[in-house]
Amino acid sequence: MYSVVNRVQEGAAMKIKDYFNEKRSRVADWYTQDTSEIPLHCKVTDKVLDMIVTLSDPREASLAVVDENNQVVGIVTGRDIVLYMGTHRVIEENVTVEALMTANPKTGRPEMLCVDALKIMIEGRFRNLPIEVDGKFVGILSILAAAKGRLMETMAKNTEAYESLKSLRDGMPEIDIENTTQEAFKLVSESKAPFVSVKENDEIVDFLMDYDLRRLWLKQQ
Repeated sequence: MYSVVNRVQEGAAMKIKDYFNEKRSRVADWYTQDTSEIPLHCKVTDKVLDMIVTLSDPREASLAVVDENNQVVGIVTGRDIVLYMGTHRVIEENVTVEALMTANPKTGRPEMLCVDALKIMIEGRFRNLPIEVDGKFVGILSILAAAKGRLMETMAKNTEAYESLKSLRDGMPEIDIENTTQEAFKLVSESKAPFVSVKENDEIVDFLMDYDLRRLWLKQQ
């Protein structure tokens, strides 16, 4: 009889580590998009006095500075204005954003992992990361949003269910993270086990439930 175990070997293979990677929190789900309702950018030539009202809004604590091609050339924050005032005591009417901005800031991409974006901000000691697509500005990721994305990702593993599965691993099938999801599906199908333990460097790092593997197998057909 031609079973699903036989058929699973014919589909496109996906490594287990790639499947886990797909489930990780990405910037695309957490950054604030630049829109006409929520403008998150300004021009180099814009006057600082015109930006003060915008930057005083807690939701818009920073603005990406873009050129005529919508490419990020700087970033300006409310703190930049405070620092300027501390030195000059006053902001003249003709002072433009270029005088205050941080030029050539680090930028991120929607497909980045939140944890990687978080590392960039922590290492750079700044709180907002401009996001670009094909070199064009599309929005801003705050350090708080990146931290939330990372937290949601880790919460999925740090649960009582995860600890319970670890205690039940004895007698359950195990597979390396470098193997494919199809191989994991075959393993749980043949062993009739409810889940398979996933190992990396001989340490249990996660679990794949049989219903997740069946759903994934059907999706790949």
